[in-house]
Amino acid sequence: MNLAMAVIWLFFALVLVLGNWLNWDLGSMNSMKGNAIVPMLALIMSLYNFSRWWYMQIQTRYEKNPPHVKPRVAKSAEYHPEFDFSKDPPNDPPPNPSTNGHS
Repeated sequence: MNLAMAVIWLFFALVLVLGNWLNWDLGSMNSMKGNAIVPMLALIMSLYNFSRWWYMQIQTRYEKNPPHVKPRVAKSAEYHPEFDFSKDPPNDPPPNPSTNGHS
């Protein structure tokens, strides 16, 4: 439906642009000479409907074949105290720096 509406709006925009360019007698549309807002709105509506159609195509493709998701790897049971930040740090004073710049 959206693709059909996009084609209809595109056809309408092309008729208006070509009609003004080739000086066709478009009846009441002839008073629009030099005014490009109606063909531009028709072109915008065509692009809008085409983008909705494109989005629906992508959405149905992913609903039929969802992307593969890797299962999570279980956590290891090993305990690493150097990465346990839930405990308070020890109150030992830091070591005195050396005077020659080396540790």
